[in-house]
Amino acid sequence: ASMLIQGCASGRQGTIGGLKRVSEPEPDVNLANLDHKAVRSEYQEILKLIDDQSLKQQIERRIADVYLLEGENTLSGEPQSHSTDAPSKSYYNEAIRSYREVLEKYPNSPDNDEVLYQLAKAYDLEGEQDEALEMLERLTLGFPDFKHNPEAYFRIGDIHFNNKNYRDAEKAYLRVIESDYKKLRVNAHYMAGWSLYKQGMYEEGLNYFFTVLDETLSASANLDSLDPSHQ
Repeated sequence: ASMLIQGCASGRQGTIGGLKRVSEPEPDVNLANLDHKAVRSEYQEILKLIDDQSLKQQIERRIADVYLLEGENTLSGEPQSHSTDAPSKSYYNEAIRSYREVLEKYPNSPDNDEVLYQLAKAYDLEGEQDEALEMLERLTLGFPDFKHNPEAYFRIGDIHFNNKNYRDAEKAYLRVIESDYKKLRVNAHYMAGWSLYKQGMYEEGLNYFFTVLDETLSASANLDSLDPSHQ
């Protein structure tokens, strides 16, 4: 438990890493050898030892994070060390339930931006797009300065685009472009262009497609030199 406390320091108020360690860990302890169920059990034991509400909220969020990680690993086919549990349930649903409990118990926590972000991801992975959209919109409205909002807006745009709500998709992609988030700059222009194209606004869409060409072909005019996604 002390290793988990030290390994997961985060937060804006009290931190898990700020807890006093009860004893020094053995030097050969390897957390990677713990399965997800064991990690959750360790966190549950930590919860029994503390009274600080901000720390409790962080630990309960970590438990939800482990459910989400377990679901992702199960989906990718990664083996679970020492795990005997058959994947008979959706770990995404467990993550969703846990994140929602955190939001209900700590409605005014400044850390709820991270909770909403992860909750939206869990809904997305579970295939519940309407719920994911609701959480993403709640995130961007309630926490306008959250560092991952450009990614949130891009996902909002994708959901609207897939639902053929092209005007709303365009607005979301434009928010990404306005943020000048370099990681999604080309993709946001590309999808904004498609959103306008789908609305029959061909001239307007061209401007965004030209930006994509400028960004991807600025160093070379040879299309074959680009990676497959940019091609």
